[in-house]
Amino acid sequence: MKKCLCAMLAFVLCLGCFACGEGGTRGGRSGKTLTYLVSSTTDVHAVKLQGIVDKFNEQVKDEGYKIEIESPGGDYYQSLGNLFASQSEPDIFLMDGGNFNAYARLGYLAPLDGYLEASQALGTEDLWDINSYYRYDRDTGIGSGQMYGLIKDFSPDFMLLYNKTMLDNYNKKVAADEKIVISDSEPLTWTQFYRYASKIQKEMSISYGTSIGFESTRHLMEMIQQSGGKMFESDNATLNIGNAGVRSAFEYFCALQCDHASFAAYPSQNGGKAPASYTTGASVAEQQAFKQQKMFSIFNGLWSFYTYDFDSAGFEVGIAPAPIPDGSTEPYMGCSGMIANCISSRSKNKDVAFRFLEYYMTEGMKELAGIGFNIPGNKTVASSDVFLNPANEKVKARNNYFYDWVQAGKVHPIEYNSRISFNKLETHLNTQLSKYVDNKLSFDDLLTQLQKALKQEITGA
Repeated sequence: MKKCLCAMLAFVLCLGCFACGEGGTRGGRSGKTLTYLVSSTTDVHAVKLQGIVDKFNEQVKDEGYKIEIESPGGDYYQSLGNLFASQSEPDIFLMDGGNFNAYARLGYLAPLDGYLEASQALGTEDLWDINSYYRYDRDTGIGSGQMYGLIKDFSPDFMLLYNKTMLDNYNKKVAADEKIVISDSEPLTWTQFYRYASKIQKEMSISYGTSIGFESTRHLMEMIQQSGGKMFESDNATLNIGNAGVRSAFEYFCALQCDHASFAAYPSQNGGKAPASYTTGASVAEQQAFKQQKMFSIFNGLWSFYTYDFDSAGFEVGIAPAPIPDGSTEPYMGCSGMIANCISSRSKNKDVAFRFLEYYMTEGMKELAGIGFNIPGNKTVASSDVFLNPANEKVKARNNYFYDWVQAGKVHPIEYNSRISFNKLETHLNTQLSKYVDNKLSFDDLLTQLQKALKQEITGA
């Protein structure tokens, strides 16, 4: 997800207008038509979503209400921010964890607790614990206060997906003591994965051993959490580069991507070629490169099987827990997306908007659960046969595999810093990392310069 900083600028520009209470959403100006803004999606998923909206519209037709779906195209959160800036925001919209802080802090989101308490169909008992991420209090931050979003679906985003057929063929070529075993229950360590991805990349003559290019910053945040470290010191402004766990996460992160990186735990292999040299600048999506067998492994969630039809790839896709730091034993998977449905605090039709979310999270979610797109945000639906016992055996096995990790408490939300937007964090990281990749910064200088840039961004000093 490439996010543009314009969205955050738009937040600031519209704050004064927002505070005065003038203007209103498109739903407010056009009477009883509510706008639901969604990001672009696959054709089948779009048809399902439209079907859910159509059924709800039938229920409220006699009252004169109607939900209309819109998709902005391009960068979703930039577009959403621009709509808020022009006071033409949708009544209902999607929200991710990395942008939630800014919207909640500026008062753009309607609180949902009262609606949940009054609802006969949906209550807090139907929500996963992970949904508490969308609680916010101006004084204490995330995880407390009012609920402002309902997670529509989620999964551990960075599970290790690999070409099992390629692994089997590799093992046929090598001696017994060189064979590689990837367990579906015991995670590899960081050093094991780095070594294995490099070996298969070289021996099978493929372009890439793995990829973390399209969500590299969120990968890094997961790695830091896996290490037990905190990305920032207690002031939430100073990058915690003195922490051993944070430093080890950065070493692993750099070793995977940078050809000249060489650390004690990750000696340069494969003729100096890093297994994940593939980056966000690549012209082919990492999932497509994976299907084309140019890449041994990727890190994706359950959603990618449905979206990219990995079942038609022509090889068996293996699934394993995300690799963990050396010396660790407990599986630890990060959840970065957790996309939620939210309601604008300025919508003139908040009651109807919640009635739609209530329908979406119950009856609508049963329809979406049947296609195996992701773990339903309504855990009552997620634990039902519609999700855990579908007719397709492959879908059934995958759904249960991902669901079991969540039930086992091994899936954790990515922890974002409430003092800086994810977009700005990502921009600063990529700026300094590109200098390191170009051999313009040493590893220590990379950390120091990144620490300086982030602190200046957060504090202005």
